[in-house]
Amino acid sequence: MASSLRLASPAELAGAWHLYPAGGERQPCAIALVEAGETLAGDLACAGRLLGGAPATWFPTPDGIALVDSNGDTLLHMGRQREGFYMATLPNSQVLYLQRATTPDPTRF
Repeated sequence: MASSLRLASPAELAGAWHLYPAGGERQPCAIALVEAGETLAGDLACAGRLLGGAPATWFPTPDGIALVDSNGDTLLHMGRQREGFYMATLPNSQVLYLQRATTPDPTRF
């Protein structure tokens, strides 16, 4: 089935995003998927607390987005639910969402 999915380009996914746990009990982490080098920017300390490790890079997958640490290990695969909205479940059963920011602040990243 994965072969029938279209792989999004880094340019399509680049931009401002919010990473947050289900339930919204915390302020979302404002991050940016940067096209150049598929790096991450923004509040990576916040994202690291949610992910259990500091994210450094990312890459598109046929069914989502992978967040990767500085050693090249995948921290989490976020599965695409719909345009601009991704979801993953951590080993502790915590659900995380990655959602495209609707009003990006160009001065943040």
